[in-house]
Amino acid sequence: MLCATRQPTARCYTVSGTRPMRAMAGKNAPAADELRALSRRDRLSLHVVDMDVNDDASVDQAIESILGMMGRLDVVVNNAGVAYWGPLEAFTLDQARDQFDTNVFGVLRVNRAVLSHMRRQGSGPLVQIGSISGRVVVPFSGLYTATKFALEGLTESYRDELAPFGIDAAIIAPSTRSLSRRTDPARPRTPRRWPMPCQGLSRSPQASGRCIPSLPPSRSALLPKP
Repeated sequence: MLCATRQPTARCYTVSGTRPMRAMAGKNAPAADELRALSRRDRLSLHVVDMDVNDDASVDQAIESILGMMGRLDVVVNNAGVAYWGPLEAFTLDQARDQFDTNVFGVLRVNRAVLSHMRRQGSGPLVQIGSISGRVVVPFSGLYTATKFALEGLTESYRDELAPFGIDAAIIAPSTRSLSRRTDPARPRTPRRWPMPCQGLSRSPQASGRCIPSLPPSRSALLPKP
C-alpha cells in the first residue's frame, strides 16, 4: 500500500508518503532499507511502516501511524497477495482461507481502516492490484483466480458506493505475457501448453507421468480406477 502526496516542482515530483510492509525486521528488511536509502538520496519524505494485512490490530495501528505522520491519506494501493497453484481438490480449506485472508480480506481490512478518513477529506482513490487471472481462468490456478475475481467485484462495488463522497476505486490487472512476443515479428510463436504442477502431488504410471492429487484413502477411493 502507498499513501502519497505529490507536488510538482521544477525538477520533477516531490513524493511524500508511506510504504507499509510486513516483517520489516525479517525477510523484508532489505527492501525496507532500500526504501530508506532512496528517501535519503533523493530527499523524499518517505516513511516505511510495519503492517500485516492479515491482522486487524496491525492494520489499524499502521493507518493511525501514517495519519499521525502525514495528516491525510491521498492514495491507497492494495498490493499484498499470495498464490497457490495446483488442482482445486488438492487444497485444504485452511490453505484456501489463508489465500483469501491475504488477497481478499486483507483488502477489506485496509479499506475499512482508511475510508472514514477519506470520506472526511472528500477525495482519494482506492487502487487494487488484481491480475489478468481475475478476468481469464488459467488451468490449476482456480484458488488464486477466485480471489482475483473477488477483487474485481469488490472494486466495482467500491466505485459505485463511494462516488458520492468523491472517492474513486480502480483495479490494475497485470499479466505475465511479454510484449516482445507481439512486437517482434521475427520471433516464432510457439503453441501454448499448460504443464500441470507436481509439487505436493504424486505421479501416476497409468496417467503417462501426469500428476494426480495425493489424497487420503477416503478421498482416493473417489478417483477413477485405471
